[in-house]
Amino acid sequence: MSGDAGEVRGDPRGWWNAAEAAERPATSKTYVGLEDSLALARQTLQEHGPFDGLLGFSQGATLGALLCLAPSSLPPSPPLRFAVLVSGFMPRDPALEPLVGMADGPPPLCVPLPSLHVMGENDQLVAAASSRRLSNCFADATLHCHEGGHLVPYSADFRALLKDFVTRQGAATPGAAAATVAVSLAGLTVSDATLNIATTGPVLDPS
Repeated sequence: MSGDAGEVRGDPRGWWNAAEAAERPATSKTYVGLEDSLALARQTLQEHGPFDGLLGFSQGATLGALLCLAPSSLPPSPPLRFAVLVSGFMPRDPALEPLVGMADGPPPLCVPLPSLHVMGENDQLVAAASSRRLSNCFADATLHCHEGGHLVPYSADFRALLKDFVTRQGAATPGAAAATVAVSLAGLTVSDATLNIATTGPVLDPS
């Protein structure tokens, strides 16, 4: 979206739009539509939950992090138990500094939520350093760096890591059944009889 709020540009599936012309979401400093997306996500969690975990990719991962840091005055019940954030980046809008701080400083908040942060060494859209800085906002963060670019890794090692991470979060809750997670890269659907994951962002093209 350009400086004119009524002129839409690019793919409308984003969680917010860059106010600056010719800017991509990871480098924009003004997020247009973010509050509407946060409100919709919170409403979805309230009306269709409870959800055990949240999974987001790229812009969706950053929005997911913001949901965890500022769940609103009426958080989902029960609250989320974990987050999986793939290619998430530090938000650059100054209005969000009270939540995440500045890129070169410590975060003002550190949410006690187990999180898995996935980043690509050859990601040309989101620098791995930005993903690492975002992970500092979580007290119990696990980091996974792969050799690929701006994508959701699909190697056997990553699938095993994701399965183990989600399973451990289920086992950490008293009375929770052990989880066996099936992962499909067609939309990055994660399904299990005992664990529901709210997926942020549009359907991904595994090709």
